[in-house]
Amino acid sequence: MSRQPRPLAIRSALEQIGDESRCLAAVFCSYTFDPAFFENQVLRTLLKLRSDPEEHTTDFLNEGRLALQTTPVACFVDAGARTPGQRLPYEQYIISGRVFHPKLALLARDDHALLLLGSGNLTRGGYGDNTELWSTLRLSYTTATDAVLLRDLLAALRDVEALSGRRSDALAELVRVVSARLPPASAPTTAPTCRLLHSLHEPILPAFLRLLPADAKIVQIGMLAPFYERDDAGALSPDEVDGVVSEILRSRPSTGAVLDMGFTWQGGPLSPPAAIPPLAERPGTLWVHRIAEDPPRLEYFTPHRWTAQSLRYADRAGSSRTWAREEAEAAWSARAVFPAAPCVANGPQQLVRLLRERHTLRTWLYPSYRLEAGRPVKRPLHAKLIAVVVTTAAGEATYLLVGSPNASRRALLIPGGQANVEFALALALAGRWTLDVLAPELVACPPDQLVLTTPDFPAPVVTAARWIDWAEYDAQTRELRVQWREHGPEAPAAYRLAYLDSTLSAGPAPPHGLQVIPDFELRPTSCELVLEVEADTTMVPIIVLNLAALQVEAMATKYDLAALVALLSRRIGVARLRQLVAQQTDAAGHSVLEALFGEGFTPTDVFRMFHALARELADPERSLPAFRHVLQRPTGVLAVWQALREALGGHLSREQLWFYGFELVRSLEILALPDDADRADKAAELAAVVARVRSELVEFTPSATGHPWVDAIVRFYG
Repeated sequence: MSRQPRPLAIRSALEQIGDESRCLAAVFCSYTFDPAFFENQVLRTLLKLRSDPEEHTTDFLNEGRLALQTTPVACFVDAGARTPGQRLPYEQYIISGRVFHPKLALLARDDHALLLLGSGNLTRGGYGDNTELWSTLRLSYTTATDAVLLRDLLAALRDVEALSGRRSDALAELVRVVSARLPPASAPTTAPTCRLLHSLHEPILPAFLRLLPADAKIVQIGMLAPFYERDDAGALSPDEVDGVVSEILRSRPSTGAVLDMGFTWQGGPLSPPAAIPPLAERPGTLWVHRIAEDPPRLEYFTPHRWTAQSLRYADRAGSSRTWAREEAEAAWSARAVFPAAPCVANGPQQLVRLLRERHTLRTWLYPSYRLEAGRPVKRPLHAKLIAVVVTTAAGEATYLLVGSPNASRRALLIPGGQANVEFALALALAGRWTLDVLAPELVACPPDQLVLTTPDFPAPVVTAARWIDWAEYDAQTRELRVQWREHGPEAPAAYRLAYLDSTLSAGPAPPHGLQVIPDFELRPTSCELVLEVEADTTMVPIIVLNLAALQVEAMATKYDLAALVALLSRRIGVARLRQLVAQQTDAAGHSVLEALFGEGFTPTDVFRMFHALARELADPERSLPAFRHVLQRPTGVLAVWQALREALGGHLSREQLWFYGFELVRSLEILALPDDADRADKAAELAAVVARVRSELVEFTPSATGHPWVDAIVRFYG
């Protein structure tokens, strides 16, 4: 038996990602996805964005773009459950081949990775308003059992990437960051505290049941889920409705096992109605006791029998209690006790009926409508949990399955491509952990009082995947590329592909193959295309390649050499530079910036620029994407080299260009990179840039004819 893992938390995921340490890369998975919430709340917390997304939208979007250039983020989401509205250039991959149902976040930091794996989608409800169950693990790179789990996670995310059909640069960076910090693979000396299970290759439930000891006898099963056998629009046949429970019970001896099932319930009311019936008229039904504390709280109970001295009742956990009759009657007179709402919940009526006939069944309700800090709130139950209590020769133990799967065959038992893609953690705990202990806010409800209704599931939505495989924008070449499906719907239909207010293409039928749109401007307000096919309108996320080269703010013209020298040598601030560039005129063939330098900038100004770039590259706090950003950004090393070349014949002669170019190379070659886990990768990126500049400098090599000393300088620079 492994040691007890870090505790599970029913709490806001947003509270858990706001770590003070920097995030190097992040990958998220979700079924439903709300870009506005993800950007305004999750990314704002993760990337520590300071601008308000509502009051200072432009600043927020520019700050977000800049942060994503140094901290890559990818989201894998279900094609049919996402909403439009992506603005920031994180990678969003939509998966349409299978129902994509995982909910996880993996954040790579300097000395650990943070894993959140649970039930919450990337929406306001999933990350705050609902009652979700998250397993939050701080995985150390140097701990053997954590390293095993991290390797399993990276392999599974690679499989998710394959399912999306596209390569993710953000995932590649996360894999590189984590792999560079892990020790060589070896078998752990202690049993793992938890195991990763997913349905990418095999059903989850059989893999979970294999973890139970061979001599285990099942004594109790607890299930908590918003949906059971009907967890989506595809209902199963009636004879399969108890498949998950039956599969667990068949796996080990289970005579007399107790079953616990939890359901989401409206709860309440939170205050007494106008007329309260006498307690004696409603025996065996659920009541509310509003306790006047600061803040007030609610207790649920079920009265059973009056005696001369007391009221016998069952508390919220189903345990028998007594209440002094005088106190109970006084509470009724003070309107502090009143009937609860009817015990109506979403759930499988047939499953509960069958289980009541065959087993000892206890049913529980989670009150969604409740008091928190004295205020009424609604927190629907969305947590998913299976707890199997067993007895072995070593004693009692509980095996937990927590994550994204509902208690259904489609989530846990069906193999192959018809099954949902689900992720879960399996945990082993010493002792008996029953459902009411794991979720103490549950309220016991007698099965004969429970009224279950079938939830309404939305009809499948039309997605862009019917016509378009992907869309990507290359920030270096400024090309937008759209891959239309080679074999789309057979029936022709008029279409229009647009970006914001511009039509990119239109016609009587969607095209096939690759469509390339040159000189595309990716605006800060949108990172998705609009596809209209007859009456259907869908959004297509744009994946941005070479994100480090993306211009954060659109300028009337790019920075010329004088502007770069002024900015990087600290002669002028960014705000003033933008103003001057926006105001520059060409009346006299000179930039307004020349006023900063008199007759022109000096070699000292150029060397200061080179040294400033070198200091940025040598910063030990700079991650590899941030390092790459200094090389590729519009004010970075390659931009400076391009500006030097474009100044030929103007500010610079061929000899000056050659000299400055090699001084740039030399400043990069003598750079002392910090000795960290990213040093080899940074050195490789830097060497590629140096090699490129060196090769392009050859054509500008000065002639030594008539000037023998020039040959010595050429040899000096190699």
